Amino acid sequence: MGVVVTVVNQKGGVAKTTTVSALAYILREKGYKVLCIDLDPQRNLDMLAGKSVAIPINDLRTGSMLQVLNRETPLKNILIPTELGDLARASSQLSSWTGRPVLTKAEFASLRDKPEELIHLLDERFRTTDFSKELGRLIPTVRDEYDYILIDTNPSLTLLTLNGLYAADYVLIPAFTEKSSREAVIELWNTIQGILYYEPGKYLKVCGILLTKVSQKTNLFRTYLPPFQKIAAQMGTVVFETSIRNSVAASECMGRYENIMKYSKNSPTGQSYAAFAEEFLARIAALEEARTHG
Repeated sequence: MGVVVTVVNQKGGVAKTTTVSALAYILREKGYKVLCIDLDPQRNLDMLAGKSVAIPINDLRTGSMLQVLNRETPLKNILIPTELGDLARASSQLSSWTGRPVLTKAEFASLRDKPEELIHLLDERFRTTDFSKELGRLIPTVRDEYDYILIDTNPSLTLLTLNGLYAADYVLIPAFTEKSSREAVIELWNTIQGILYYEPGKYLKVCGILLTKVSQKTNLFRTYLPPFQKIAAQMGTVVFETSIRNSVAASECMGRYENIMKYSKNSPTGQSYAAFAEEFLARIAALEEARTHG
C-alpha cells in the first residue's frame, strides 16, 4: 500500500507547498507512483502542478476535494494527471467546509419523501461520523494504486488539517529557523499527541523536521538548529541533515506555474530538494522497516 505523508505546519510561509511539489516531482521522476492531495483553499499546490492545472476548476467537469469531502463524488473521480503525479485539486471554498452535509445529493433525493427513513439516516450519521477522519476513510479507496500519497495542508489548525493528520502514516514538518516557527512546531506536536491519546491504536509518526529557506552561514541558523534538534528528540524524530537553501528561483516559480525542480533544478533550492529527497526515501524506508518488524 502507498505510504501517506502529510506535510504540515500551523505557521504559514514555511514552504509546505514548495516541499510537496518538489518531492512529488522528484519521486515521479524516479519512477514512483505519486498522488498529491491539496487541502489548502489557497490552491498553491495546484499552481505548481502546471499551467493547465492552475486554471479555475470547473466543478461540473472535474470536481475538487470539496465535492469529495461532501460525499458528492468518489476521490478517484477527481484525480487528474500532472507532472507531480496524479492530483486531487483543492477548491477556494474548502475554507468553509465544516464536515457537512452528511448526505449525498442522491441520498437526499431518494429520501426527501420518506421523512422517517431520512431522520433515521441522519441520526445514524451524526452519531457515528467523526468529520476529522473523513479523508482517512477515503484514502483506502485509492491507496493500493500509489507508492506515495502526499497531502498539502492549510497554514492553520482547522478541520482540514485534522483530516490530513488522521489520514497520515507520517508527518513531515517544514520549519523556519525562527522563534514563531519553532513555537508552531511545538503546538503541532501537542495536536499530534492529542490524536494519539484518543486513538491509541493509530500509527502516526513524525518522519522529521525539514528546515527551509535557510542560509547555513548565518548566526540565525546556528542559533536555532540546536533547539529544533531538541524538539525533534522529544518527538522521537530527527531534524533532516539536509536543509533547504533559499534562492531567487524559489520565489519566482509560483508566478511561472512550475515547481522548483522543473523551473530551476540547479538553483541552490533545487539542489537542496534533490539531496533531501534521497534522505527522505531512506528515512521512510527505515521507519517502514521498523513498523513491519516492531
